[in-house]
Amino acid sequence: MRPIYSIWIEDVPKYIDTLIYNLTPDFEDLGIEFCKPDLHLSESFLPDVARAIEVDIVMVDYNLPGGINGDSVIQSIRQYEHNNKTPIIFYSSNLDSADLKKLVIGLPNIICCHRDSLGDELIRILKSI
Repeated sequence: MRPIYSIWIEDVPKYIDTLIYNLTPDFEDLGIEFCKPDLHLSESFLPDVARAIEVDIVMVDYNLPGGINGDSVIQSIRQYEHNNKTPIIFYSSNLDSADLKKLVIGLPNIICCHRDSLGDELIRILKSI
């Protein structure tokens, strides 16, 4: 099994646990061990972690606590050129992919989707890395 490491910026940890549980058979079919994500409930990790992201994929929710939105988190991550190759899935339960794309125009390697499609997008990306 090939390990996959991730950072997940989401304010509802139970959602992540449920999604990973539901996707476990897909991970196994791909020969992937989806390691427990490095979970962050807000943007507070950015000053240290964004400089040196060493994961396979990053997932960012749009609505975060404290008045911070996911697009500002993504912009902070992408300000470091070495992070441009790491795929980021940007998702929301309130906005569709077209609205999310408008928020991250010009930033490389960002996949936008509605929360309902997050599992499918995650599997699709994991097949390619």
